[in-house]
Amino acid sequence: MTDSNTLVQLAETECLPCSKLSSPIALADRASLLESLKGWAIVRQDDVDRLVKVYRWPDFEASMAFAHRVGELAEQANHHPELTVAWGSTQVAWWTHVISGLHQNDFIMAARCELATEES
Repeated sequence: MTDSNTLVQLAETECLPCSKLSSPIALADRASLLESLKGWAIVRQDDVDRLVKVYRWPDFEASMAFAHRVGELAEQANHHPELTVAWGSTQVAWWTHVISGLHQNDFIMAARCELATEES
């Protein structure tokens, strides 16, 4: 399977509701999924691992348009990122608040962000 197919397959995976009893994604699984998410990195902030990427755009309007698209995707999945919008960039950070860490849903949503760049 190519990286593109892996990305599409991941993006098409259903996000599952999480609770405090949900398990974080295994280290081996997150490393494997991260390979198909070009430019994404796992960053530890406030003792929580987050999946983060900064997207570059030609201007503020494009940065806002992408943030809006990510917001729509988040609402559809009921899973919400931290978005930082600036002139020429949109930073997206995913993590699952209820488990204070990374869940498969975060990688699914990152994949959806990647596909959304084609729509922005």
